[in-house]
Amino acid sequence: MLLLISPLSLAVEVKDLHVVEIPVADQTRKSRVEAYRTALAEVLLRYSGRGDVMFNPNTLAAMSEAHSFVKSYRYRKLDLQQAQEKGLEGEQLVLWVEMYPRSIKRLLRDNGLPIWGQVRPGMLSWVVLEQGGSRELLGAASSHPGLDIIRQQAAFRGQPLQFPLLDLVDKAAVNVSDVWGGFGDAVRQASLRYGDDVVFYGRIYSSGDHRWNADWSLILKEREWKWKIEGRDLASVIRPGIDLAVDAIAGSFAQTTVNTAANHTLVKVWNIQSLGDYAAVLRYLQKQVSVSEVIADTITQDSIVFRIRNEGDWQSVNKAISLGYRLYPFQPDESDTGEGAPSAVIHYRYLP
Repeated sequence: MLLLISPLSLAVEVKDLHVVEIPVADQTRKSRVEAYRTALAEVLLRYSGRGDVMFNPNTLAAMSEAHSFVKSYRYRKLDLQQAQEKGLEGEQLVLWVEMYPRSIKRLLRDNGLPIWGQVRPGMLSWVVLEQGGSRELLGAASSHPGLDIIRQQAAFRGQPLQFPLLDLVDKAAVNVSDVWGGFGDAVRQASLRYGDDVVFYGRIYSSGDHRWNADWSLILKEREWKWKIEGRDLASVIRPGIDLAVDAIAGSFAQTTVNTAANHTLVKVWNIQSLGDYAAVLRYLQKQVSVSEVIADTITQDSIVFRIRNEGDWQSVNKAISLGYRLYPFQPDESDTGEGAPSAVIHYRYLP
């Protein structure tokens, strides 16, 4: 019953966006330098959320200095299962690379490219795959290889992802025909219980002669995108579909702060009942991409006014804050704000 009244997941904080593993043939310097370049391209892709990030001449030029972005590295050998989880065949030597997040953000900011924060909207994926004359709706417990390809590509792009449980509640709300027919209203309604901000759904089928087709749809709030993709195998129709979806999601949430003056914003957060609440709110505000400084300005019994130094307009910061489902904008009664309180204060209520 709890599943009917409360969502299973909300926005997700994606950690280690600056850490990647690159397959290498050996431990020679030549292989390592090439892996550094591949690693930098992947990290820039994750941080910007833009599939065309490497078309920028300046980010492309940075490839020759990829080593300067590397904080640490080490080699490790993947066993068969570990390699399979990453879409690799056989045991594989990989180079684990950790890069400097601040340097990555500076490169993007200096070139007018967006930066996508760590707190990202969850994406729920409904996919029907037709093969051998039968259709299967892929769920969290499915074993079809197409599921692994979707997971791997979403992880590659730094996009939180989950699949439906396909339990009795799901089956009562949506069926294979709904997803196959592209009935967005039915899919949207069935997705409400999961609490994700984004719904990604589609159908994959073979047209013969080793050709595959996919029809993808993405629902984000009141907007919906649709794409048709053709390819020679499953991966060639799934990976571009995920890429297009993530590009659209990042385009809605990533922030560009180039050539913008720093602003100071007063934010009052209510319902702070303990030191732990204060620490949680402080950390959350500090993680926002455009926020460079957060100072506790005024502390009362159940609220704190923070003085925040942010680059660009507060509207962009507010959009990112709203993803965490912890700070909710609201307008308190005048009797609660107190006499002489600054009128420019932005109010949020904290929900632990």
